[in-house]
Amino acid sequence: MNLYLKSITDRNPTASNTPITFDIQPNESCNMACIMCHQKHDSTYRVSPPSLRKLFEYAPHFHSVRFQGGEVFIYPDFTDYLIELKESLSEYQKLNVITNASKLAPELLERLTEGNNPVFFTVSLDTVHEETYRYIRQSKFFGRVIETIRYLGRIQQEKKVPLLSWNFVVMKSNFYHIQEAIELAAELDVEIAFQPIVGTYAEENIFAYRDLRDPKYVSYLGQCIETARALNAKAVNLDTIKTMLDS
Repeated sequence: MNLYLKSITDRNPTASNTPITFDIQPNESCNMACIMCHQKHDSTYRVSPPSLRKLFEYAPHFHSVRFQGGEVFIYPDFTDYLIELKESLSEYQKLNVITNASKLAPELLERLTEGNNPVFFTVSLDTVHEETYRYIRQSKFFGRVIETIRYLGRIQQEKKVPLLSWNFVVMKSNFYHIQEAIELAAELDVEIAFQPIVGTYAEENIFAYRDLRDPKYVSYLGQCIETARALNAKAVNLDTIKTMLDS
């Protein structure tokens, strides 16, 4: 950071420091087939841990690293690599993983969050109802994902560190589940970020196709915003979702 600030002060056209943030997608393969995902989950391309270990060369310099897939935890050797990387970092450095949480058992979560430099998680879950989850995610891991969110919520309360962000993609199939999701997030004291579905999904994209919208959507979302305020929930992007539906 000092090198970066010096480059700014000296008005150098190129910063002299090494990168401070890495965003890495080691694979596209996944154990789900979500209806709103455009990635090629049958892709065999993968950056393996031996190649990822080159990142260790920059370990003293970077501030944060984020891994995302596909689903990175479908490979057991990635878990070993992540723990190895975690143990090599200092307290000020942050590791974040975007995951569908289908492979995260309590014992593993305990290892990944122990100590003063825990791994941070962004967990993808788009409903609080198993039937809708099975439809959206084409998967049977609902119980494990909910338990992972609850478990991480307990750990972050113990550590008093925000370890978890819950990511909820809003679409036609789950729109009327938003309020229940807010209530659960408030109960667990975890952040929940609502993201509009993106892409040409003619049966689900209520933002691109106005004829998919229920006339009550905007008023319902207003109620959700009020619920979030009343519960002091850490709900992100609700106003943005409402504006997009209003426009």
